[in-house]
Amino acid sequence: VDAVRAQIDACAEELANEGIPYRKPALGIMVETPAAAMIADRLAEKVDFFSIGTNDLTQYTLALDREAEDLDSYYDPCHEAILRLIEMTAKAGHERGIPTAVCGELASDPEGIKALIERGVDELSVAVSKVERTKRIAAETEELLLHEKSSGKDGLKTAGVPLAAPADGKLIPMEDIPDEVFAAGTLGECVGILPENGKIYAPCDGVVTDIAETKHAITFSSADGMKILIHAGIDTVTLKGEGFTVLVEAGQTVKKGDEIMEADLDVIREAGLSTMIIMVRSS
Repeated sequence: VDAVRAQIDACAEELANEGIPYRKPALGIMVETPAAAMIADRLAEKVDFFSIGTNDLTQYTLALDREAEDLDSYYDPCHEAILRLIEMTAKAGHERGIPTAVCGELASDPEGIKALIERGVDELSVAVSKVERTKRIAAETEELLLHEKSSGKDGLKTAGVPLAAPADGKLIPMEDIPDEVFAAGTLGECVGILPENGKIYAPCDGVVTDIAETKHAITFSSADGMKILIHAGIDTVTLKGEGFTVLVEAGQTVKKGDEIMEADLDVIREAGLSTMIIMVRSS
């Protein structure tokens, strides 16, 4: 990984010296061995995404040759050991604000899809013929998880005005947010979202009460008097506004779902910071 990153940087420097426009590609890795999964936290510091190959991961973890027909009965991609390694990898990715995808037979297996989503996997790669079924099962599983979170098991409770997610992406429970202040609930009850893009929306009808000078955070007051803070990225105050475009003004009334901010996720990542969007609710 270090060698590839160095080569990318060298090519970028060469293009810059020649005055040729360029954009560095995202650098990710395949996680296909127990060794890679076990040090996923260290690897997450060096890459932009993970892709787990479950076929090889199963083979190497269970010490089985998947081409050996007489061992078929022992080849189990849903084995607890495999699922633990997958969950470990996805959690390490979330803590650094990077997505985790899965390819392999498990990604299109009905029970596998549910198991993967429950363990924090963000993307599934399947054969074209299985896309429709996979999307249906994934949507049903996400809906169930969202219901559990809104019921207070992992995220914001149902008391007061219902809140919508401020960004498209994967919901992260409060205790898994990679920031001690947010994870401990010091600022209030909160939930994280690992964003798919940089568009950020109003979580409810309300009034914009405050906008951070560095444009990375916006506070609202809802109809029931609750304060809702939308914080784009973690430690992004250090960017001093770079990469953030605020689309509302203090005192402005907004409706749930109105776009309120755009964040350049590449700018945040290049600064070595997490892109996770945090929504905090307090009285």
